[in-house]
Amino acid sequence: NHNTSLLLTHQNKLTATMEKPPEMDVKTGAMINPHNPEFITKKPWYLAEGGDGVDGPTLDHQADQRREEDRQGITLSEADRLVKEERERIKRKLEKQKLKEKSRKKKQRGRNLDDEVD
Repeated sequence: NHNTSLLLTHQNKLTATMEKPPEMDVKTGAMINPHNPEFITKKPWYLAEGGDGVDGPTLDHQADQRREEDRQGITLSEADRLVKEERERIKRKLEKQKLKEKSRKKKQRGRNLDDEVD
């Protein structure tokens, strides 16, 4: 019957276009967002050879790969202190350069006056 055939065709199209259920991270058990592009959710080939024993979808390769001691951050107050120190260092350096430039110009003027007297 034509109606049954249309209904089956329509159901097949719906089934084909339905999204598959979201994948679950094999390490954490968390749902992996199905809207993430494949290049984000799939482990790159050069990391897949590492043999970490994980078979299946995971976002672990997206995590910070640095060692814990390398990940140590600084507090906001420490960052402010470092910025202030660096600004002071640059300020002293510029003042020193200005003094050198002034003394160089002063010597140059003195030489010019000596040349005029001779």
